[in-house]
Amino acid sequence: MAEYTSQAEIDWDAEDERRFEQLKARSDYAELPGFDRAMWPGDFRSRLNVSDYNDRYLAAPFPEFVRYGLYFASGWHTAAFFFCIIYPLYIGEFGALAVLLYLFGSLPAIGMLVMTFIACRIPPPVFNRQAQVVHVNHSGQVIHVPWRNIRPFTIFAPTQKILRFQSSTPRFIRDDPNKPLFKRYLRKKRPLGAGALLLDPLDGVNVESNLQRLEFIRRYMEKGVSAIQPTPGFTPYKPINHPMKRARAEGASLYSVFMECAYWFGAGPLMDLWINFWRSRTDWPEEVYRLCAPDADLYEFDTTPVHPDPDIFYRYQPGGGYYLCNRDGERIG
Repeated sequence: MAEYTSQAEIDWDAEDERRFEQLKARSDYAELPGFDRAMWPGDFRSRLNVSDYNDRYLAAPFPEFVRYGLYFASGWHTAAFFFCIIYPLYIGEFGALAVLLYLFGSLPAIGMLVMTFIACRIPPPVFNRQAQVVHVNHSGQVIHVPWRNIRPFTIFAPTQKILRFQSSTPRFIRDDPNKPLFKRYLRKKRPLGAGALLLDPLDGVNVESNLQRLEFIRRYMEKGVSAIQPTPGFTPYKPINHPMKRARAEGASLYSVFMECAYWFGAGPLMDLWINFWRSRTDWPEEVYRLCAPDADLYEFDTTPVHPDPDIFYRYQPGGGYYLCNRDGERIG
């Protein structure tokens, strides 16, 4: 790829559009409505108790799926150690072959443990409403992505439909071709990643749940906590984002039995201590706290919220996708 020495050499609008088109062409990505389009108010549902939220920023919690992966990896390693080391020792057939089998058998588990370690060391994104930016850890460097630059997508993963935010190229990348971040970004073929926000264990179940969470975040960034109050008729609740605690709270079920087995066989209490240890040593730099403070100096940011079209909305279409509608919820176009 060519080395650029100034932003004048790049048509950034064309560059961004090319990146987004390549992303939309992928079978595992689907673009969702932009922030200039709101969900039809009659379809929006919020069940979360937001009494402890504030109008300045919203921080993503530690993702529950990382714990799942850690319990599974730990259990896998336990099984490999037992069948390849303990059992051969017990029957008197321990040797080089047993060690080799253990190394190959435990390799996937070790890889998952390394990935979990990396996930624990990455601070989750912070949606700064008062600055209208998202603070994201990008290759170990904190960046402030303007909210208005972001376009939402669904990623079709094997077990989830993941809500992800991708951004057009922010000005702080465009303006300094000498930064390592500039060169790393140009080497990639996709838009800049701007994180995601999983607030409920049910997030990511399907496209509809992604659209509901998208509207939740869009409303928060536009109007604050007043716009995301629990929907009348729904009992507000605070989700439990620990898989084991959630399984026990739900009572006896096949899921709770499975989680009990996975938790204890995978040394769950020890893994929780391991996660808490590394999470306690992972934090945002002081700059993020400064920009989220009540008296933050935001002169360098465009703090104008993104307001959607007041007359045209979208509605989820069962079976996938969405369509545009008017104020009465009637399909248009």
